[in-house]
Amino acid sequence: MQTTNSNQQNQPLEAKDLSTTSTRGNNIYFLKAKRHGFNFKEGEKQYNERTDKKDSIVESIGETPQPFKKILSFVCIGIAIILGLIEANNVSTTILGNGNFNETVAVFIGWAFACMGLVTGELLSSNLKKDEFTGKRQPTGRWYLGLALTLVYLVGQYYLASRAGIGADEMLETITTMKWFILGIAVIEILFGMAFLKTALEIFTLFIATIRIKMAFGKMKRESKHTETSWQRYEFENNSSPLQEETQAIKDARAFYDNGGFTSLPISEQL
Repeated sequence: MQTTNSNQQNQPLEAKDLSTTSTRGNNIYFLKAKRHGFNFKEGEKQYNERTDKKDSIVESIGETPQPFKKILSFVCIGIAIILGLIEANNVSTTILGNGNFNETVAVFIGWAFACMGLVTGELLSSNLKKDEFTGKRQPTGRWYLGLALTLVYLVGQYYLASRAGIGADEMLETITTMKWFILGIAVIEILFGMAFLKTALEIFTLFIATIRIKMAFGKMKRESKHTETSWQRYEFENNSSPLQEETQAIKDARAFYDNGGFTSLPISEQL
């Protein structure tokens, strides 16, 4: 009889212990801390990936661009857009005047021509490989591809410019001037692509990469703060009971918050 009574007394205690453990493990603030810790680690992964991407862009450029060079790259991109608008307008006007094309299609073809000029110029400038023995730059297969596309581009521009003068003999002088203007814009686009396009796009990409790094760092700061707040509330509500062990994500997020961010370098130097 005593054994039976003992078992009956132990059963509620065991149930109570299980209930307490379940409550600790499923405490809303503990779960919040886990979620924010997970989000913190996700932000940390993004930060590392984007930092590696930025480093590869800087390596491709060959140096960390100075502020003047960054400003110049944005100016160059603006010039490229203006050249593209002029080119798209010229080409689309010629196409619309010599066929039953939709205006949107004509503008799209014009933009394609503008981009082709910039791209061919970049192909000509970036595909000259330096010979290890002579030190001279030798053209690669991609350079010859760029040369072929350049010739196609110029011939196409000349053809379109010539088509603009069909059936308008009374305006021959104006049309001839316009023809050379169109060809001049085409040559400028090629030269611009050769001189600036690659560097300008790389610096612009670097600018975007830096913004994305700052966004990832901001996410880490927010989530580490939320993790710390949730964990402190969890400790407060369970101060008389054993606590669940911190997950690694929670530990990392709280350490990040306690240190005020990275400890190895100031964030201004890292970005």
